[in-house]
Amino acid sequence: MYREFLFIILSAAFLATDSFPQTFGIGGGLSIVTGPETYTESYNSGGAGYSDGYHFSTKLKIDIPLSPITPVVFVNYSRFSGEEPTTIGTIKTSQSIWSIGASGEYELFPAPSISPYIAVDLSYNNFGDFKSDGQVAEIGIIGQSIIGGSRLGGSVGIGAEVIYHFDISIKYQFLNLIGKEPGEETVSVLSFNLTLLIF
Repeated sequence: MYREFLFIILSAAFLATDSFPQTFGIGGGLSIVTGPETYTESYNSGGAGYSDGYHFSTKLKIDIPLSPITPVVFVNYSRFSGEEPTTIGTIKTSQSIWSIGASGEYELFPAPSISPYIAVDLSYNNFGDFKSDGQVAEIGIIGQSIIGGSRLGGSVGIGAEVIYHFDISIKYQFLNLIGKEPGEETVSVLSFNLTLLIF
């Protein structure tokens, strides 16, 4: 299922870029992990201790004339980390996530200097290994509770193009809506992003 999703996304992007004008952007911002508790609770309380992290992103907007919805293809790299003093010293935790997906941006109203929109995303997310002090955590309650592998997710958000060169957005992401293991909880992230639209 995951391979089919990636094939559809990449094929649609390739075909669309030959037929319609496009806008490419590169950016990044802040990601705040909001759940589940396994991710957000402190290390001393049995969690990973993630609070906020950074992400880098690229997006390709495909401009279809007279369409109120702008298709977008994106690739994101996110890294979450935590640091906490314990009885055995300071523990550092981390995990990275690669995401590739497609989005539809609905323009609310055009304006000379700002164009706000609503966005809905569908993404393929690859969860990297959970690491504690730089070592892959293979045993223990925390290591077993942190998601690994690939999942399908989605997000909703709002944004705006400002002065035709910047794209500002806020999105609420659900990174593992489809493909969960039994008992797996939903990983949710609040993401703030600034993209420079290059061409």
